[in-house]
Amino acid sequence: QALGPVYATNGDIIYELFNEPQNSPDSAGWAAWKNGSAGTVGHQELVTALRGLGAQNVILADGALHAEVLSGVPMLSDPAGKLGYAAHPYYLGSIKSDPAAWDKRFGNLSNSVPVVVTEWDAYSASPFCDAAAPTLVPHFFAYAKQHHIGIFGWSYDLPGTLVKDWSWTPSSLSNFTCGN
Repeated sequence: QALGPVYATNGDIIYELFNEPQNSPDSAGWAAWKNGSAGTVGHQELVTALRGLGAQNVILADGALHAEVLSGVPMLSDPAGKLGYAAHPYYLGSIKSDPAAWDKRFGNLSNSVPVVVTEWDAYSASPFCDAAAPTLVPHFFAYAKQHHIGIFGWSYDLPGTLVKDWSWTPSSLSNFTCGN
């Protein structure tokens, strides 16, 4: 209610409604995600409230299980038509054990609505570090490009990860070692 009117006409601002909802990706979890439940506000109510305040910004809705799953997500109604869905696929290595994992979790949805990856990482000091990051990251980028999925620069923000310094000099991930 406070920020909606302030940024309502600023096209550089994107609203990501809830960071990493923890609902299950089943019918009950998705119903609570969309419509709210005992003391919680649902995503649809937030979209409606923002649009009621005059906000014309792009709105992103995170998926279930900390935004890792968009499969089965109920579609939200947006009168402005500027709504997308956000995924946080921290476990890039899941593709090694299940080649269709990205399709199931978020890729298939990108066939019908905008999907954006707003968090992920290839940071060697991360608890999610995968020693295969140097090969997984290019595969992940190619997958996202093929599926028209946007990627926010989440792991680009730490020097020594995919950038070498605060001048944003690209890194090649050479000598990448988890825990380093």
